[in-house]
Amino acid sequence: MTASDMTELGATANGGTASDASELSASEVAALAGGRLETASDVTVRWEMQRSGEDRRAVSRRLLREELQAQLATPFQVVQQCVACGSSEHGALRVEVAETAETAETSRAVNSPTPPPLISVSYAELLTIVAIAPARSRALGIDVEYDTSDRRAAVQEALGPATDGTARSVREWTRLEAIAKARGRGLRGDWERGDWEQADPTGLTCEDLLLDTTPGSAPAILNIALG
Repeated sequence: MTASDMTELGATANGGTASDASELSASEVAALAGGRLETASDVTVRWEMQRSGEDRRAVSRRLLREELQAQLATPFQVVQQCVACGSSEHGALRVEVAETAETAETSRAVNSPTPPPLISVSYAELLTIVAIAPARSRALGIDVEYDTSDRRAAVQEALGPATDGTARSVREWTRLEAIAKARGRGLRGDWERGDWEQADPTGLTCEDLLLDTTPGSAPAILNIALG
């Protein structure tokens, strides 16, 4: 599924109500419930709506395995560990690749082995999104939120008004979260300094995508911070 496909599907969903879902074809409904795309910055994005009772961590790990198996020729595992407390229940995700005799020989020959790809995951209600950065990227973070009135109110409460007095947007919140993940240090103090509002505060490039995951529902805003 390409970015242009997503835009067309988004127009279909935005233009109607929940009752219009019956007018969508089976392929359109499947695309809205889950999909894959390559962004303009070559980040691979997969998303899927959880089924009732399904564990979102299991969904994200499955999507990552499917994408990584297509990219990597060697065994790998997805590891999650908090750098502060050592817990495997939260913290940044990373890919660990097993070294084989062939890869070891290649690394010695080029004297610059290609590091494992960077990955990031985000959740919003029943939506699970994973992203894989292009080779030799230095940083990656993603965040997704539904653009609802409740979420906009929560963003206002958390961030306060902008310097010009206008209301903060959900897009701004996802940008802040994505940058914090890419930096690998969480949200501590970032929104107070305001450096995330600048065009390129940390050498990161931020990309926004609009996903209409369910006909008649609020759109999901995905922000990708890549370095």
